[in-house]
Amino acid sequence: MSAEYSGNFQEAYFDEVRELLGELEAALLAIEDDPDNPELIGQIFRALHTIKGSSGMFGHSDVAMFTHDIENVYENVRQGRLEISKGLIDLTLAASDQVKLMTGLVEGESAEEAKTRAIMTAAREILADLPDPSSEELAGEAPRKKIDRRLVTQQITFTPEPDIFKYGTKIIPLLNELRRYGECVVVAREGDVPPLEELDPERCRLSWEITLASSKSRDAIDDVFLFVMDDSELRVEQIAEEDIFALGVKPAQIRDLILSGDRLTKDSIAELLAEEAAERAYVPEERSRTSEAADASSVSSVRVKSEKLDELVNLVGELVVVQARLSRISNNREETELFRVAEEVERLTWELRDSALNMRMLPIGAAFNKFRRVARDLARDMGKKASFTVEGGETELDKTVMERLNDPLVHIIRNAIDHGVEPPDERLAKGKPEQGRVHLSASQTEGNVVITVADDGKGLDPEKIKRKAIALGMLDENAEPTEQELFSFVFKAGFSTAERVTDVSGRGVGMDVVNRNIEALQGRIQLHSKPDQGTTVVLRMPLTLAIMEGMLVRSNRTIYALPMLSIHESFRPRPEDVTMTMDKLEMVKVRERLFPVVRLHEIYGHDPDNYDLDKGILIIVESREKSVCLFVDEILGQQQIVVKPLPTYMGGIEGLSGCMVLADGDIGLILDVENLIRRSEKGAGEGGIE
Repeated sequence: MSAEYSGNFQEAYFDEVRELLGELEAALLAIEDDPDNPELIGQIFRALHTIKGSSGMFGHSDVAMFTHDIENVYENVRQGRLEISKGLIDLTLAASDQVKLMTGLVEGESAEEAKTRAIMTAAREILADLPDPSSEELAGEAPRKKIDRRLVTQQITFTPEPDIFKYGTKIIPLLNELRRYGECVVVAREGDVPPLEELDPERCRLSWEITLASSKSRDAIDDVFLFVMDDSELRVEQIAEEDIFALGVKPAQIRDLILSGDRLTKDSIAELLAEEAAERAYVPEERSRTSEAADASSVSSVRVKSEKLDELVNLVGELVVVQARLSRISNNREETELFRVAEEVERLTWELRDSALNMRMLPIGAAFNKFRRVARDLARDMGKKASFTVEGGETELDKTVMERLNDPLVHIIRNAIDHGVEPPDERLAKGKPEQGRVHLSASQTEGNVVITVADDGKGLDPEKIKRKAIALGMLDENAEPTEQELFSFVFKAGFSTAERVTDVSGRGVGMDVVNRNIEALQGRIQLHSKPDQGTTVVLRMPLTLAIMEGMLVRSNRTIYALPMLSIHESFRPRPEDVTMTMDKLEMVKVRERLFPVVRLHEIYGHDPDNYDLDKGILIIVESREKSVCLFVDEILGQQQIVVKPLPTYMGGIEGLSGCMVLADGDIGLILDVENLIRRSEKGAGEGGIE
């Protein structure tokens, strides 16, 4: 086997383990609130079993041996011999983290052998403490809890006597009784059913093959058919010493095998399990998490590297530019056929663009599940009680945006628990429930995704923020800022109202970094809070960073693009509305409100068509509830823009976030509104680029 071929298998293995660990963690966090849920217990067992089997198949024997011990623990949970507890969940989460390290899924970290041994020892001690059910029964002692037999899979063949219907016997209740015993697949064999015109409704021409995974004994199965056994043929054969459905065998596979005329035997079951393992190895299915426990039905899919999707989107972006050039040429020539071709190419290009972008869109719930673990562990470490709820996980977001949102959201959730949610005794003293609440939600609106993190904790104290801002020299003592202006200090570097520094926060270097990261993603962040009622952080993000809706403007011969989300309005001012402050700052009055003016030609060092404001166009742009007026020569119109990174030789130029290729092949520049507003606040608009 070639190294490349083997490498593809290993890559498929790592992808599968990553997905299974995500499902395992989601099920563990869900079962904490519903410890008796058999479906969640089954999900945990199947995830561990599949990881063990795949690891053994691909040569990772250390992982297989490690997960085998944890799987044994959950086999006892499935049998009812062991209860789910907080300690067991903690141990399994630690085991999940260790598998990530052992398989190299955590970049830059490796597994410590001592910790691996400690987790295995803890799992074996749990098993060692379990009573032996056989010894308890022999001694006549009542077991501490209900003990089920081990699940096995049995194949039942039931062939009734042809005249069974004449005696009033009904077959369906018998089959329903078997279904109550466990997971069951029932297949009817047609046998020698005659044509409809020759059919005798009082004669039974059918037989049934039933595949049953259950803990019931042969005697219990015989009891179901007790009153029809004398006139029927019943054959029961154990075909597996475990639940084949839990191992991945699908009911459809069993039906197909039986309807093809074959019997289900130990050998055929082994073949089905081998096919299932091969299918996971070579053509993995994407598991879509449609519930908090990741109990989702898999859909037919092909796994593609994200780099290939990025390359596809880049090529589509180039095609969009070429299409724009073609449309421009067709508009300048009076050729009907060329115009039709250009119109058709435009339609196909936009359809291809939408399809390529949709390939990178993922349900945000997959990322949200990771934050549940963050909230749980932090609340435990800080001695607090906090529930973590999620809403809107089906909302889709570009994979690149989602990945870069991870760190900001982790910090916001940590803040919610560290600064927001109070300790249990403090909450009770305030008349609140002992357990706090952190709610993470997502929704799509107006071409954007809105992500909200809300807690019901102590909230922000505006007066405390004001005192701290004055003490740090960020605010004049006589100033009377609005509540939102006070909250904006939370995003300043070095600002923190925490009374003590913890391992999590308190140094004043968090929210300013969060704010910069959100701005880098062309998003906005807002903060709302009420004392003792809680705090809500709202993130408004673009669906994708590859293409944006922008307004093209011209200053001299340079074309700029402004994000449509940042534009409030545009107008041509009257001379009497323009004024100059004592600090030589140019201002314009709009409906009794003064806005500072930012001249693009002064920032980027070129001459405008006109220096007089009333001869050009002013565009009011807004970011974080602050606004300025940009002075440009002309507005060229609205357009969807393929965003490109700035060339390296242009890196570091303030006020620019990227560039674009125009329809005529020239390069346009995408303006960073937040950066331009900051420059105006510093008075940096009076000169060229430093």
